[in-house]
Amino acid sequence: MAGAARALKHLIRLAGGGALLLGLAIWAGYLFSWLPVHIVFGATLVLAMWVIAALAFRAGVRQGFAAVVFLWGIGVVMFGRVQGRILPGPMHWTIRLAHLLAGGIAMGLGVALAAAVERSAGQQVAGTSET
Repeated sequence: MAGAARALKHLIRLAGGGALLLGLAIWAGYLFSWLPVHIVFGATLVLAMWVIAALAFRAGVRQGFAAVVFLWGIGVVMFGRVQGRILPGPMHWTIRLAHLLAGGIAMGLGVALAAAVERSAGQQVAGTSET
């Protein structure tokens, strides 16, 4: 399980970083045609969050935190789908900023939970080899 958690941690960083960079480029007025790629990166980030949350539930690792990660993923998907229609006009930058923060928080939560699962799996392996 430690290997899966490590892989998911890297996937979360890669997908989240890709979404972040493309999102900033789109926000700046460049690469708008790459919006579908930005969406794929975001969806990959959320799917990886859900998988790591499922692994955490299965392993009994920080289950309350795992629930928060899972629910945050749902919130990110919902917000991403509607954010273009919220507060149109000159104040829409506040919604874009909130979208950026929601994605950044998602990355942090996913990586933190993956690290917790990875540590727990490592401790379980170390604990079983000593007995």
